[in-house]
Amino acid sequence: MRLPGADVAGGLASRGGNCAVCGLDVGLQWMVSSTGQVWCVSHRQLPLCRWCGLPVRNALSHPASCESCSRQAVESVADLGQPLHQVGSHMASLGLTIRHPVKLILKPPAQLTSAGLFTTGPDQLGVTQWTHDGYGRLTGAITIGIAAGLPRPHFRRVLAHEFGHALLAQAGPAKVSPVVAEGFSEALALEHLRGSGAGAVERQIAAQMIASEDPLYGGGLRLVAFAVDRYGLKAVLHALETGRAAAVGLR
Repeated sequence: MRLPGADVAGGLASRGGNCAVCGLDVGLQWMVSSTGQVWCVSHRQLPLCRWCGLPVRNALSHPASCESCSRQAVESVADLGQPLHQVGSHMASLGLTIRHPVKLILKPPAQLTSAGLFTTGPDQLGVTQWTHDGYGRLTGAITIGIAAGLPRPHFRRVLAHEFGHALLAQAGPAKVSPVVAEGFSEALALEHLRGSGAGAVERQIAAQMIASEDPLYGGGLRLVAFAVDRYGLKAVLHALETGRAAAVGLR
């Protein structure tokens, strides 16, 4: 997943408004965060929040997280209620259920790496692991690991993505390519972001997902999204579960 950035914009001060960082009028030129918030050009030297792109004053962490995103961070079990309900109820409304036991692990990335769950580098935010026996049956719980500290919209995006992997896992050993598996999971996350009372943050995350140049995630999403638009989400999932991906134009 690409981290959000900021773009330069200019125009009349009345169109720029007040800075989201210091509260002052931005003047005749300003910056725009990935969620559409404007801020003073004078803050350009500050580190940017990795989630929303706003400058962070007195940053205490790296990568930096702004005060607003930090307040929404899902850090512990006590923070899980709302996002779990939002994702779970939306998936249920789509007729999607995970019938197998699932174990959710919420820990800092370093701990998930030490436990062998995170393996792809510092930008990894989530993972789903499972084991099939010789007959293709799941053994033990499906394990979902998610990095602690994600703002709620980003946590929900990652959880919805991992939900997609869990759906495919309970269908038996992999019947599709990694590109299609990741693309389906991203398509499910995109469906959640768009269908759960999307605000500016959710819309921006969705736009970044669609525009991603990553061949596995962005490329996979665009591939599967075309099939979902044509055949519907449940029809695509059924085709992937039954090894008939070609029936919906995938392979």
